Amino acid sequence: RVLERQFENKLENNKDITPKEIVVFKKLNPNYWKTNYLIGKYYYKKKYYTAALQEFNNANSKEVTTLLDKNNINKYIKELHRKLE
Repeated sequence: RVLERQFENKLENNKDITPKEIVVFKKLNPNYWKTNYLIGKYYYKKKYYTAALQEFNNANSKEVTTLLDKNNINKYIKELHRKLE
């Protein structure tokens, strides 16, 4: 949870996240949809669209807790498909 808040804080403040931090974050929460969602958002902001799409698809394949979150993930996926065409 602490690492999740730190990750969200860095996203909100447009701070860089090291590849090592991403790997550690993923290893600590491998089955949690929000891990992939937050990493996807980071990649999206950095314009790494292919990597972002992969993370959002991974998040979408897991049990997402609310319909609003599920719809938000799907919105990113649709947007990324348009950007990658």
